Amino acid sequence: MTALSQRTLWTLVALISAMFAFALITVWRTVECCELDDLEPLTEAAQVEAALQESGSSELFRLPTGIYLQSLSFETANDVPVTGRIWQRTPPASMLRKAPSWVSCSPMQFRHIRAI
Repeated sequence: MTALSQRTLWTLVALISAMFAFALITVWRTVECCELDDLEPLTEAAQVEAALQESGSSELFRLPTGIYLQSLSFETANDVPVTGRIWQRTPPASMLRKAPSWVSCSPMQFRHIRAI
């Protein structure tokens, strides 16, 4: 390659990198909706009801959810296996103003499975 074509290639690489960096920053600013520091945890049922009333949205409703831990083992500082269940009590469809829409999610991915 000659010096001119190499210089042109590096200019093109720098320009494309700058465009990708600009696109990434634009996506970050668009997707960022709120800071977790701004949110206060709701620890009591009365706080949840008050927050739902404050929102003024007819789409929001209280959905009782819980976590049942079966086991928790601190094998190392960074390896903490947890087993348990997550439950939700959904109201009957007849009590809802409109049919619920569920967010699809993929199952948790495990790095390794240990045989017992």
